[in-house]
Amino acid sequence: MRRTHLSRAALAACPAVAVGLLLSAAPARADSPLPLTAVSDRQTTVRGGEFTLTMTLTNPYDTPIRFV
Repeated sequence: MRRTHLSRAALAACPAVAVGLLLSAAPARADSPLPLTAVSDRQTTVRGGEFTLTMTLTNPYDTPIRFV
């Protein structure tokens, strides 16, 4: 093979390898869902109505939780 054939093959292989690596990556996920409970003082409400929602979250990990 001449040198130009190798550079063409490398140009075609590099994007294919990059796409393959991106598609094979697994998304980040936690081992188990965080323990979260939510309690409302009413089952239903109307538009403009008020209700109280109490949420309790327990963080079993060392990583801090940030609410944004």
